[in-house]
Amino acid sequence: MTHGASQPVSQVAVVGAGPAGITCAVQLVRMGIQVLLLEPGEPGGIIRMAWRVENWPAFPNGTAGRVIAERLAAHLGDFNLVPVRVRVHRIVAGAAGEPFALHGEPGRFDAEAVVLACGLQAKELDVPEAVRPYLWTDPELPPDPTGKVLVVGAGDVAYDQAARWRLAGASVTLARRRERLRALPRIVERVRGLDIAEHISRRPVWRVDEAGVWRDDLPDPGPYRFIVPHIGRVPQPPVVVDDNGRVPLARDGFGGETVCPNLFVVGDQCRGRYRQGSIAMGDGMQAALTLAERFGVEV
Repeated sequence: MTHGASQPVSQVAVVGAGPAGITCAVQLVRMGIQVLLLEPGEPGGIIRMAWRVENWPAFPNGTAGRVIAERLAAHLGDFNLVPVRVRVHRIVAGAAGEPFALHGEPGRFDAEAVVLACGLQAKELDVPEAVRPYLWTDPELPPDPTGKVLVVGAGDVAYDQAARWRLAGASVTLARRRERLRALPRIVERVRGLDIAEHISRRPVWRVDEAGVWRDDLPDPGPYRFIVPHIGRVPQPPVVVDDNGRVPLARDGFGGETVCPNLFVVGDQCRGRYRQGSIAMGDGMQAALTLAERFGVEV
């Protein structure tokens, strides 16, 4: 597959190689449909960063998200599916019978149908400019994760990541703005057995000096080597346009199809608060089967 406007047209382009995208792509290949899988990062999606996943049926005793991500990536290899490393930022829907043009960094790709499975992006933490170099947003831990770390957030991911850093050797403080927790009690209970400090402060007071970052509003002010924000995630899909302007990316038909024919949205991209890997996989399978029928495959 080559970059540029003259490349062959794929039957289906799947944007995103998390649980939804991988499930969809594998099922399409199984049914004899040509798939182009586009993913800017490592296959597996954000589940890769989870310290512990307890609600994945294949692992009744729970496992690290990294293990699930690696198995998902290996599943791609079983079907000779190699993701193309590209971040798609704009999709143009052609007129009736014309393919979609997917514009990314780098290159352009064309496909008869598109499945958006690009998941969510982390919300940005509002901090002074001097604090930004200390933010750690990478799904992988740094080579040396020790020292003092401040995790900001009150949900499952914040508590899960606090445990992950603590077990890697860091001294962890959790800061949140509200008394009420969004994290599940089971996750909170486990974290509170790991010697992690928890503090509430509605008005952060940041300071940076040669020792690191300080939070002068907290009983444990620092200095911190890393600030790890987990304050929520939001969809950041590619812009999709047709002859009438921007296309709304909401599920409108069976299998996750939108108002734009042959454009599907699946998984976290469209599920709001219900962000679960098992739901995402079901969405991916449903989109694949719907598309297979459209391409004349009996399901």
